[in-house]
Amino acid sequence: MGTQMSYSNADYVVVALMLETLVNKPWERLITNLVFTPLHLKSAGLGPPGLPGRLDQPMGHIPGATGLRPVRADIPAVMAPAGQAHMNLGDLLTYLEAHRDMPASFLSRESWTTLHTPPFGGDYALGWSVSATGALSHGGTNGKWKSEVLVDRASALVCASVANVLNNNTQSALRQLIAGARMSN
Repeated sequence: MGTQMSYSNADYVVVALMLETLVNKPWERLITNLVFTPLHLKSAGLGPPGLPGRLDQPMGHIPGATGLRPVRADIPAVMAPAGQAHMNLGDLLTYLEAHRDMPASFLSRESWTTLHTPPFGGDYALGWSVSATGALSHGGTNGKWKSEVLVDRASALVCASVANVLNNNTQSALRQLIAGARMSN
């Protein structure tokens, strides 16, 4: 303990509970007030995108008996701090640009450094995989959606690839898109 990182979604749930206890506000309000609003992420929200009962946003998909089946579902609410956030691609790029540009108006230099530095060596830093060159990447899924993102400060590149289905083909395609963006930069 305290010498290496071992990923667990439960860690994010525990951190959310610690923050709620510390400031006596729900984590949903904290992420909205401290991340979504200051970064002007107007489409950002929690849970699946769109309004219940309406087909106003793409839906995630799961395998069904006759192929892929659209669903408006997400991870269980108890695990929400580990990955129930959503936003459109424009806002996702804005979020990634913040990690690239590290604005002092959002976080202090020390906080940015802590967020992007593996605490026990290795290559994992508080949600980010960190390459040998310092590029940040993250792959996320709730089983119905899949995303791969990259922030490469050295080349000023930010890119994201997303899909509303999770399977081996999707994961491979999203990683290829990110690799292609790196090669073309």
